[in-house]
Amino acid sequence: MPLRKTKTSRRAAEFDPNQTQIDNYLNVSENREMANTQGQSGSQAAPPKGNTEGSTEFQTLLQEMKRMGEGFIKLEERFVKWQTEIDKKVKTANDKANAVQNDLAKYKDTFEEAKKKLEEDQTYREGMDIRLKKMQDNIDKISPENTTKQLKSLTEKMKKASAIQEAISNNREREIRKKNIKINGIEEVDNERCLQSVKDALKQLTDNNLDTMYAAFRLGDKKQDATIPRTILVKCKEAKHRDIIFRECRKNKDRSPDIYLQNHYTKSDAILRKRALPQMRTAQAENKKHEFIDGKLRIEGKIVAINKPDTEESED
Repeated sequence: MPLRKTKTSRRAAEFDPNQTQIDNYLNVSENREMANTQGQSGSQAAPPKGNTEGSTEFQTLLQEMKRMGEGFIKLEERFVKWQTEIDKKVKTANDKANAVQNDLAKYKDTFEEAKKKLEEDQTYREGMDIRLKKMQDNIDKISPENTTKQLKSLTEKMKKASAIQEAISNNREREIRKKNIKINGIEEVDNERCLQSVKDALKQLTDNNLDTMYAAFRLGDKKQDATIPRTILVKCKEAKHRDIIFRECRKNKDRSPDIYLQNHYTKSDAILRKRALPQMRTAQAENKKHEFIDGKLRIEGKIVAINKPDTEESED
């Protein structure tokens, strides 16, 4: 509450005594009055109260100055407290701003890399369009004499162009799926938060990079009579984060044997891997290092031809 500006408070505003000075003034004033009283006759009565009006006003002034001094001290303490709080808030704001700036820098690098890949794909597509146009022009120029020969040549070229286009599409899809993990064995409940269920389950196996998983969902439609939980597809921010999670979970799989992690293969890679399984099992029985990456089977570091199927195979 602000002080009322009285006549005495305006006088007190002209100087700022400390507590010791105020106490000294009060003691001196009291001693002076006692000395004046004792200086008169010992049996005489005290002077009338009207004669102490000036002394009372001075004491009132000193007491009011004392209260003002205490108020100034409390006000100063408040200022110090406010300044400390402001410094903390400013530091927190600066830390958040720095974190946002770092994230923006990372996103910028990722965006530039994606932009570069899109430009490369666009250049290749433009080249393919030119080739296809030339092929169409050649078709238009086919003569009746060698129609069969030219059609056969064009058919082979079209097959090659289609295979190249399919390989490009498969490579693009493969790069996207390298950031994903398929997880089996996590119990399915109603109204579940799928991403949180995955993180809780994988904590038994590893704590590394679980915060880089940003999306998760069940594959396929839920069946009422199903006894096996549906597979969960998990998406990570980067392929390197996914690789760390995959490696750590497989290394510690004995901690939770019901949980099984799989790569998210493209349709064509899934078919190739299914055909390569007998060769992989043979290599494992012979203690040979083997791996299936990007549609290729490697045994002891060398690319091995995958056996051709006896019948047509397909996988959803």
